[in-house]
Amino acid sequence: MWWTWLIIILAGALGYRWWEMKRKIYQKSTYSPPPSEDNNYSNDVLKKVKELAKKAKNDKKKTPPEQQPDVPGAVSAESLDREIEQREASTTENPAEYQIQALDFDSFDKKVDSSHVVNYDNQDKYLGPSNEDGLRHGVGKYYYHSNKSIYLGEWKKGKRTGYGILKWPSGDKYEGYWLNGKIHGQGTYHFSKGDIYIGNWTDGLKNGYGVYTFSIGDHYEGDWIKDLRTGYGTYYYANGDKYIGNFISNKFNGYGVFAYANGRVDDGDWDNGRFLG
Repeated sequence: MWWTWLIIILAGALGYRWWEMKRKIYQKSTYSPPPSEDNNYSNDVLKKVKELAKKAKNDKKKTPPEQQPDVPGAVSAESLDREIEQREASTTENPAEYQIQALDFDSFDKKVDSSHVVNYDNQDKYLGPSNEDGLRHGVGKYYYHSNKSIYLGEWKKGKRTGYGILKWPSGDKYEGYWLNGKIHGQGTYHFSKGDIYIGNWTDGLKNGYGVYTFSIGDHYEGDWIKDLRTGYGTYYYANGDKYIGNFISNKFNGYGVFAYANGRVDDGDWDNGRFLG
């Protein structure tokens, strides 16, 4: 009978559909990307990374499988665990960090001998030690006349290198590590508008793992590449919504789970912030 053949054809199509779906799920669940590049992490940020990794492992319903291979910077929960162990073993404390934090930013000037005060032709001013070549070297304070910012921290061969605090008249403030005059390593940036970033930096840009809290109440914790949310992370909205998954240039890209406060869940692939299913 013709209807018998129709049933056989439909059963075959459904079977193929089921096999294709299982194949895709298997591919996602077996991919394991390499760990992200090494960075200097402080104990506080390592703790935040550990909490994120633990959350990713325990909450299987809301945590995506291993990351897609086409998303740069994405890491798995297992990769995070390995990375944490390596960084905890290599993390060292910098005595100068605690020394500078203990100093009073405003009264530092009174403690510096007049022989260690340098006034420059451009009206900049430096208070602190110098090396045999006359370059700023050690813990000192610098007043920038052009933008009225003030730096208190470590210097090496005339450049901000090591731990230091920089304040701007706008209200912005950075406290953390520097390399050759640029923000580099672990640090915290307080923005005058109320936002706060705690995490890793490379050449003055947010790079690596970091936590960004917005003044409007939103909150992101995860990977950054060149000042953009790129890699694996979690974005918490002030209204209770939450996205866990991959990002590229601040947008949802690749695999991710968006859990709405009303209970709805979008679980699947994303393209530039648009849910594909």
